[in-house]
Amino acid sequence: MKLFFLLSALCLDLPLEGKEKQVAEKLHELVAGNNYFLDFGVIGSKTVPRSLTKYGYVEDAMKMVTKTEGPSWGFYTRHAKGITFKNVAVTAKERDYRPAFVFDDVAGVAMENVYINEDDRGAQIILRNVGNENLKVDQRLVSTVE
Repeated sequence: MKLFFLLSALCLDLPLEGKEKQVAEKLHELVAGNNYFLDFGVIGSKTVPRSLTKYGYVEDAMKMVTKTEGPSWGFYTRHAKGITFKNVAVTAKERDYRPAFVFDDVAGVAMENVYINEDDRGAQIILRNVGNENLKVDQRLVSTVE
């Protein structure tokens, strides 16, 4: 939500005069904190890199538009409701440092009988801003992040 307001302010020239750089800096911090993923919709994917470039963050914009990977190697679910994975197996072709599942801003996640071939690599199910979860999986695979 913060990203939306910052981007809207920059695109519509809403910041108080002289505050544009501060707003752009905050946008830069949010984008960098999100590992430069373009995961904020079609409009944001077009306007965020443009706004970053306009205010001097050309390298950040390039990192975003040239990124070839997603936040997970399996399923990335964001802004959703009522997601269920039952009797599912996910297998990575080769070792991967990313988790198998990432749920971000999801209301209601259920998992039962889920097999992950990379389960020896630590947390493979990442929850951020998730409510009402029912995860019938090995809890060592689950990590909740801010």
